[in-house]
Amino acid sequence: MKRLNAVRRKRDGKAVKRSLDDIRNACKKGENVMPCCIEAVKNLASLQEICDVYREVYGEYRDPAMY
Repeated sequence: MKRLNAVRRKRDGKAVKRSLDDIRNACKKGENVMPCCIEAVKNLASLQEICDVYREVYGEYRDPAMY
């Protein structure tokens, strides 16, 4: 947790937010998200932050539990 907090302190928060917004917009438009993800990682966005955007747009998979 200390390493994550250190990374978050040194990164540019505005650039991370912009990158995550780009991913969100690409998802909503059905565009290729890979360039946006690469940019987000370069801006030091965490995997959790990127996955949170996917969950926000697409929802979370729930197994229908058919027997």
